[in-house]
Amino acid sequence: MKRLAQTFLSSTLLLLTACNSTPPSPALSSAAVQCQQDLAFLPGFLLTNDTGATEHLAQKGQLHFDTAMSTALTQAETIGQLQECHPIIKTYLKAWRKGHLGLSTLIEPLPAPEPEPGDKPEGKHATAAEISYSPQLEPLSKETLLLTVPTFNWQYADELKQLLVTESETLKATPNWILDVRRNGGGSDSTYRPLLDLILTDQYIVTGAEFLATPENAKAQQAICAKMGNDPDCIAFVTPLVEAMAGVEPGSYVLPQGATATSYWTPENPGYSPDRVVVLIDEECGSSCEQFLLAVRQGMNVKLAGRSSYGALDYSNMRGKLLPSGAFELYYATSRSMRLPHQPVDITGIIPDIYLAPAEGEDAARNEVIMMQRWLETGSFERE
Repeated sequence: MKRLAQTFLSSTLLLLTACNSTPPSPALSSAAVQCQQDLAFLPGFLLTNDTGATEHLAQKGQLHFDTAMSTALTQAETIGQLQECHPIIKTYLKAWRKGHLGLSTLIEPLPAPEPEPGDKPEGKHATAAEISYSPQLEPLSKETLLLTVPTFNWQYADELKQLLVTESETLKATPNWILDVRRNGGGSDSTYRPLLDLILTDQYIVTGAEFLATPENAKAQQAICAKMGNDPDCIAFVTPLVEAMAGVEPGSYVLPQGATATSYWTPENPGYSPDRVVVLIDEECGSSCEQFLLAVRQGMNVKLAGRSSYGALDYSNMRGKLLPSGAFELYYATSRSMRLPHQPVDITGIIPDIYLAPAEGEDAARNEVIMMQRWLETGSFERE
């Protein structure tokens, strides 16, 4: 694999040299040059530090990535402002992997273009500020409640925990729960643990992840907790990991000190749990949302319903790296699941127990909730 990566880098270098050997156009902007420099930085960095990159190279082949790079470099030649490089790099990264490989911008975005005369309005869409990521509980009947959890982001961990405490009497008195994690893009595993403590009564198995030890990855691990406000859970996780990385050769894979490949978790159940649980999922449930599904589906009272999840879990624990331009930060994977190669998730996502065909219309999402409520209470999916 190491030889394959070296061959790829040599090919990429030749491609970049060929592009740079052509005299630059007088119109080539400094933004275009910086964009090409950022693109040129990516292959070597990913193959050294990203846990999935060498496997993707083996699967997709050198020509696939040479073509993607050539296309991106050509597109970069045409830009006049550095902000225009953002979608070019994002598209190039998709050639490697669809998830857990991203890019954030550190400069002001370009203003939205003014609508042209005659443009048809596309309807109102919710902005990021209008979307609520707060967890919500809604009693549907005396028998069934709906618990909606739009994110497992660490910033909402206390809010979810507080909701479960505040609504404990309702949770305890309601035998059927519908847990809605559709559109939940993940976050932190520690956020959903209180949910597992309520839903599961027996031990469940968690398969761990191993981390790629490199100097860059060690620095990125040390920096992540500061970005999370020095969250205690983050510090407790990262500290033994960095210690383990310090004791091995770069390029080795390690487990955090004290961790094992497989662990057995016993829920800290408060003395009650639902009789039956339906977890509504869709193609936007990814990352830690999928890790939650792998755990919660081990409950003998749990069914997953909806559509297959996104498929972004095999390579995870994303960390940041500033690109040479200083305008963008790459987010890449520093761990790989020890489920691999036997049980990959990224290929198909997590398949539901009950498949619900996609439906259109404003009421489609709510109708799935109503259908699951009917099934839990009567045993029938159909209206009488």
